[in-house]
Amino acid sequence: MSLIKRLAYHLAWFALVVILVYNALIQMIASGLSEPVRIVLIGILVAVLAALRELADMALRMGRYR
Repeated sequence: MSLIKRLAYHLAWFALVVILVYNALIQMIASGLSEPVRIVLIGILVAVLAALRELADMALRMGRYR
């Protein structure tokens, strides 16, 4: 994969994470959850998104080596 495509791919994932975390944070503030609950929920969200990114990376690698 060329450098430009890899950069665009990683920037797209970063933008997705930022948008989803920001949206989740706004909703949590509006719902009145306590601070520790917000921190745990955001941590879980980031972990799930990181796992999805790793799965996408694995799929790209598998497709490239076939």
